[in-house]
Amino acid sequence: MQNFVEFVNKRVAPFATKLSRNVWVSSLQDAILSTLPLTLVGSVISVLSILNNYFPAFPDLSPISSFSFGIIGLALAFVFPVFILQRKKMDNKKNLAGIANVGLYLMFITPTFGENGEWIFTGENFGSGGMFLGIIAGLFTAMVFILMSKMSFFKNNDTIPDYIVSSFDSFLPILVILICGYLIVFIAHIDFLALLTTALSPLTSFGQSYLGLLAYVFVTTILYSFGISPWLLYGLFYPIQLSGISENTQLVGQGLAAVNINTGEVVQGLITLGGMGVTLPLAILLLFAKSGRLKAIGKVGIIPSILNINEPIVFGAPIMLNPLLMIPFWINSFVATTIVYFVLRFGWVSIPDKIFNLWFIPTPIQAYLVTGDFKAILLALVVLAVAAIIWYPFLQAYDKQELMLEAERNDG
Repeated sequence: MQNFVEFVNKRVAPFATKLSRNVWVSSLQDAILSTLPLTLVGSVISVLSILNNYFPAFPDLSPISSFSFGIIGLALAFVFPVFILQRKKMDNKKNLAGIANVGLYLMFITPTFGENGEWIFTGENFGSGGMFLGIIAGLFTAMVFILMSKMSFFKNNDTIPDYIVSSFDSFLPILVILICGYLIVFIAHIDFLALLTTALSPLTSFGQSYLGLLAYVFVTTILYSFGISPWLLYGLFYPIQLSGISENTQLVGQGLAAVNINTGEVVQGLITLGGMGVTLPLAILLLFAKSGRLKAIGKVGIIPSILNINEPIVFGAPIMLNPLLMIPFWINSFVATTIVYFVLRFGWVSIPDKIFNLWFIPTPIQAYLVTGDFKAILLALVVLAVAAIIWYPFLQAYDKQELMLEAERNDG
């Protein structure tokens, strides 16, 4: 264990820190974070739509979700190059880059043209299904702007307003970007979105498998236990999870069964109860610790844990870099993921089919809301009970250790 900790601290942590500060990675993280309010709006609408089951006269609010969560791919297409250019100190061109990428994005989703010249788009391409497209297009757009940043129509622009300079100097990169899109879509007749979807299908298939879900939950938990942000993997799995829940919604709308388990709804509502590593049982057990310090941490952390916020526990107990608590932290991620995945796969509890990103709703209420299945409450209670059993012996050993340290300090 000590060798593993040293390896992570010497090799993995520096690499992860460097990666998290990378312009492209950190910009993607910020871009995805900026679109979260759209999923929150869709989540609220999903909760309110439950009322339609009991009050038929309640209005259909789904258009609100369609024009919030349903445009997340389009929104990402705009903000991603904006954040990249902002980090490259090209603030005077960042918004134009975002607009140019929206144009490229619209080309790539290949509209059809009506008899009167109207553009006809498929709505689902603007949502989660187009997130990877927005990312790839955004990378290309940002690279073109960066590579052509030294080109200017003005040798001496001291007397010319900055907005005029940036507008003229953005002409060439925008032209190059749109010409490339034109050549791919209208000359070569390549369906870029379909091509990208096919190319990424092995990744999305793996992401929706048991090993894919386990890789996401387990690896992010290990990173978190070393103080490394789980956002390093979130940028990769977030589009997979959103596409998964979006596809589930479509399948159920067609009268079919939902099939995708690796979704934010499953992870937040059924696996990471109290936070990553299933720390809600630990927060409860800390209230009964004999160590004064651990009991105090339990009192401080219990309310946040109920709301699925476990930073007070992770950094206060601490779990981070503490082998006695890191081990059950990892075990719980593995066990909870395994239980939930196979219970859902065997059909014992309904797979979520609506967007729900209100992660702060307490367990097990959230378990019911994400699935619409009362049996999910029982599943959440089983996960909590198993996690408590795993936490208990490790916490007992840690509690004794802390008691000895407190006794030594008092004697001193």
